[in-house]
Amino acid sequence: MFGGIIDKIKSYLELKLDIYRLEVVERISIIMSFIGFMMIAMFMAVAIFIVVGLGLGLYIGGLIGSITGGYFITAGIYCLFMILLILLKKPILKALAGIFVDIFTHDLKKKVSDE
Repeated sequence: MFGGIIDKIKSYLELKLDIYRLEVVERISIIMSFIGFMMIAMFMAVAIFIVVGLGLGLYIGGLIGSITGGYFITAGIYCLFMILLILLKKPILKALAGIFVDIFTHDLKKKVSDE
């Protein structure tokens, strides 16, 4: 009599453990796909910045009569962008952390709103 109940409890706990494992795998796969997407987007952004930097350097160099000067001015613009990124580090990190929290808690928010 108790053996059947114990077997059912064991089976139930194993199923619950399997469900948690699948949820972890799902969340990890979502995060990995997000990271993969961000890596591709960053690679493309770097390529765009390089091409735009070359074009801007040549354009400014043509305006001021010195291609070297144009490239230095473009490098200065990039340095200003870097300083801006450093100054905005905390808000950027908070936004990225918020994205990861949303990914991890998406199903939990959905379950709470359904109740």
